[in-house]
Amino acid sequence: MTAARKLSTDKREAIIQAAISEFHAHGFPATSMDRIAEAAGVSKRTIYNHFGDKDGLFQAISAEACRRIVEISELPYQPEVPLEEQLMRLAQAKLELLGSKDFLRLVRVTVAEKVRRPEVVEEAFAEISKGEFGATLWIRAAARDGRLRVDDSLAASLQFSALLKEFALWPQLFGTRPPLSASERTEVARKAVRMFLDHYQV
Repeated sequence: MTAARKLSTDKREAIIQAAISEFHAHGFPATSMDRIAEAAGVSKRTIYNHFGDKDGLFQAISAEACRRIVEISELPYQPEVPLEEQLMRLAQAKLELLGSKDFLRLVRVTVAEKVRRPEVVEEAFAEISKGEFGATLWIRAAARDGRLRVDDSLAASLQFSALLKEFALWPQLFGTRPPLSASERTEVARKAVRMFLDHYQV
């Protein structure tokens, strides 16, 4: 990566992080581009050059949330490895992400604006809506290998994810309980994996 390109990438990341902080603190409508530029240490023109406008910046934030979810969900199927071991790896990685303060702040900002103006984040969430990644592909591969009995891999993937989010996302998102400890994450992961495999494993 050239020095100029790295500088541009660094500025883009600084703008996104500043925007997340400002949107989280003040809400999307009340946050100005001037405030974001000051927090990021860049000019307002730089923000417009990178993102076009405030909606474009918000779409980039939504895309960042989706990117993190997709990235953490990557789980190549390994036919020689026990299913429980593979799913535990996925569950614990996902629980660690869901419990991250940075990720929770990112989700709060995105969800709030998605409720108010769903069309603004529709494109960024398209990949998540399809669900053709991570656990879904892993479940499909395990079913093709004859180790899971699954008719709808996407539905099964959403069920597995829900078993985790019920304890490690929604309560923290709404402030009804603190993030899980490491031992609590392990226990939630273990129970989710066992429940999933009790239902689907051949």
